Amino acid sequence: MMERSALVGAAQDRAILILLAAIALIAGLVPLGVAAGAWPGPDLVYVLLVAWTLRRPGGLDLLTLMALSLLADLVRGGPLGLSTLALIGIREFLLRAGEDLRRGPFPVEWAVVTVLFAALIVLQCVGLWLAFSPRPPLWMLAVHVLLTGLAYPPAAALARLAPPGRVAR
Repeated sequence: MMERSALVGAAQDRAILILLAAIALIAGLVPLGVAAGAWPGPDLVYVLLVAWTLRRPGGLDLLTLMALSLLADLVRGGPLGLSTLALIGIREFLLRAGEDLRRGPFPVEWAVVTVLFAALIVLQCVGLWLAFSPRPPLWMLAVHVLLTGLAYPPAAALARLAPPGRVAR
């Protein structure tokens, strides 16, 4: 009986994450009244996936991460699969370092998540450079990293508070 409730809890976790990621993707497509391309917003899908990995170990399987990340690449028109590959590496790193990060102070966790996102952006820029594609200006990338870093604490709180409440911390 306990095994079945654990499976139901994991399925609920996944369903909540998929719903939140869909909302985040749709929110990223909504025009904010600013000229197109003027200011980049935070990568809400990234912060949700990372928060779920850290705050709900076992709540995000690899297949769900790949599907959501590829969908985000398709919707945003970015290099297909590059951020998915980086997110797989980030997930594996966080699964191994997650317990230490959860036991430590939150600002350290926050800084690690932000630095990992900056590394993901650098990887995307290298991929664009290798493909001879145009790259966004450096200031725009810096704003994107900063806003994504600022979006992590609410996502971590959401991952902690969302039902069914299987939280690591």
